[in-house]
Amino acid sequence: MPAVSVVIPTYRPGRYLREAISSVVGQSMIDWELLLVDNASGVDLAPFVTDPRIRVITESHPGAAWARNAGIGAATGDFVALLDEDDVWLPRKLERQLEAMRSHPTASLCHSAVAVIDDGGELLHNKRGTDVSYRGILADRGMMATSSLLVRKEVIRGVGGYDITFANAEDFDLALRLLYSCEPVYIDEVLVEYRLHPDNRSRGYVNQGHQALRALADNRRRALLQKDWQSWRASWQGTISKRHGYARNAFSRSYRSHRAGQPLTMVAWHLAQGLKFSPPTLLFAVLEHFRTKSSPAWIELDSWERAGMEAASKPRCAEPREKDPSTDGENGTSKASRDAVS
Repeated sequence: MPAVSVVIPTYRPGRYLREAISSVVGQSMIDWELLLVDNASGVDLAPFVTDPRIRVITESHPGAAWARNAGIGAATGDFVALLDEDDVWLPRKLERQLEAMRSHPTASLCHSAVAVIDDGGELLHNKRGTDVSYRGILADRGMMATSSLLVRKEVIRGVGGYDITFANAEDFDLALRLLYSCEPVYIDEVLVEYRLHPDNRSRGYVNQGHQALRALADNRRRALLQKDWQSWRASWQGTISKRHGYARNAFSRSYRSHRAGQPLTMVAWHLAQGLKFSPPTLLFAVLEHFRTKSSPAWIELDSWERAGMEAASKPRCAEPREKDPSTDGENGTSKASRDAVS
């Protein structure tokens, strides 16, 4: 049996998927299997099977949670590693994580820092990720990138895998359940490149936001029943933080829709969503506008756009990797924070 089962769900196979698979095949640690889960893609995946260690699994239910659960269920390795089809690993990713797990025998999961790249592979952010605890992620302090996760198979199966009722915040929900149940180890080193591109820019933020708030509410109820007041307080801090963040997202979209000349119904819709998340956030934006005589930067730019403006002045990652609906609709599946858990 292999040491690691790598799970890649795919519903839009193409250039990104080829790069993701190549980054697994190019790992310095060779004791792995790759479970390529065909998530109702309707595409023949045979051309993507470039190594005998790759197996294709079929999951007819659309959605990342269904696909990842199918891969986790078929895994034969001691560890499960998750990789989104548009992200890539650096060559020593699995090697470094297995070393960390051997050094921390009580830990059940490992995650690392990630770099953020654009559609063409150019660096946007050099590092994202923090050493995060259960209460930390409850309070919205820290994150675990899905494509950086390495988890003991019995642990991820033991918590039930992904909850299929979280179609847009499944990564965040799983991160909460994993961190509640087991000890993590964090590697403060970029081992993953997370890709931002036009197809994942709009991540169904309304559904994602409300599902993230639902996950926090579930954990808050558990903390209340267990009289775990520190976790209960942390969940409220996270709720306030996430409401503020998703409201900023909505107000930003409303402003940019207006600037782009889109119908007033679209402008009003995003504005209404922001008010549902956090009315005070709009008040803060107005006050900041009058104080500075200009709109807040986040009203005009998404984080990926700000990062892109800085990309030219930033170096690539120290360790090179092997080369090998931008619409505002709300029904798209999130890309794993979908950030986690982010």
